[in-house]
Amino acid sequence: MSTSTLDPVSAKTASATPDQKPSTELPDAVAFTLWFFMGLSGALRYSLLRLTGNAPKTLPVVNGLTVAFVASSGNSLSLRQKRMFFAATMHKVHASVGLGTEEQMAEWSVLVEEKDWKGFWIPFQDRVLSPNDNRVSGERLDVSKTILGQGSDLVIFYVHGGGYREGSALQSMHFLLKVMNNAFAAHGTKISFLAVEYSHAPESPYPCAANECMAAYTSLVRYHGVEPKRIVFCGESAGGNAVHTMTLRIRDDPTLGLSLPTAVISMSPWMMTDPKKESMDKHLFDTLTPYSISTMLEHYAPPTITVEELLESPYVCPLKTSTFAGLPPMLVYAGGVEILRPSIEEFVRRAKADGVACQYELKEERSHCWFQIDPTSTEEDRKEAIESMALYLSKVHKGQL
Repeated sequence: MSTSTLDPVSAKTASATPDQKPSTELPDAVAFTLWFFMGLSGALRYSLLRLTGNAPKTLPVVNGLTVAFVASSGNSLSLRQKRMFFAATMHKVHASVGLGTEEQMAEWSVLVEEKDWKGFWIPFQDRVLSPNDNRVSGERLDVSKTILGQGSDLVIFYVHGGGYREGSALQSMHFLLKVMNNAFAAHGTKISFLAVEYSHAPESPYPCAANECMAAYTSLVRYHGVEPKRIVFCGESAGGNAVHTMTLRIRDDPTLGLSLPTAVISMSPWMMTDPKKESMDKHLFDTLTPYSISTMLEHYAPPTITVEELLESPYVCPLKTSTFAGLPPMLVYAGGVEILRPSIEEFVRRAKADGVACQYELKEERSHCWFQIDPTSTEEDRKEAIESMALYLSKVHKGQL
């Protein structure tokens, strides 16, 4: 799919590859040692805040320590090293719930590769993946023989987070399967997922990921014949930015010839406001920091323009749009102590003022994407979020919004 005329810049590919070691990065052993001690220092400082009553009280200590460790340690690693650590962490998480091998992943998802995009089709299955004993129950489906877009009431068009520079389409697989199971078990609604595997910055800066997501949606509707009234956009963090900017592009550009999805769900969506112009206190209660946001923006911006110029576009920073009128219903989640909360709440306030049916779910004393990251939230947190999302999807299916 060619770059839309709405895009303020055209994509250029950076010279480095993700596997190359930048000349300025520390050796892995040194970097990860520094990472550990910086994280430990943050955890100790958090402990003192907790003892003096100056830290979130409803989040268990072990979860708070994890958040503080992450918030304090990330600056020691290069992007290559961050990706190494993230991949290792996700493998451990997946292995703990019976998704640690390619064969196990293949029981639930199938790779879809087309000209301008790729992703994973996760069809509806009436069986349960148990996080306790790694066994499955119910009838097993041969996902390789399923047809993309068929076999469910709703297709969730899913875009993962990671600041547009990390992560993978299946990083939240276990969470997605939990939502799938709850939507059917509690409400009789069959959902499936198309998770987009977009290219990462800085190797592929804006608008590469944006255009790949748009190409995937275009293919889902035109080639695979899924009606937009059956599609729900869903994204976490940077993925939340992707789905919200996509709706603005679809609404604003009639030459795309696309209809809007029936609803949008975003979890701690990154509004891409300029951290230099937004008040963001540096603290130990959120996994995101002003530094991490600034570096993500620098990586996302193409060589042709500055970060400040990039953020003037509503198809990068949704708050730059003049109106949200005409957008589909939304469900937006945020954590009470995450540094993105002010921009998320401005987005929600403006959307409601412009007539958009926007449901806002705030969890006090929780950090960025709190219910998708096991160590930074509780089992009760995750259960609450899964049930609320499944309920929302059932209402979408039944036309009750």
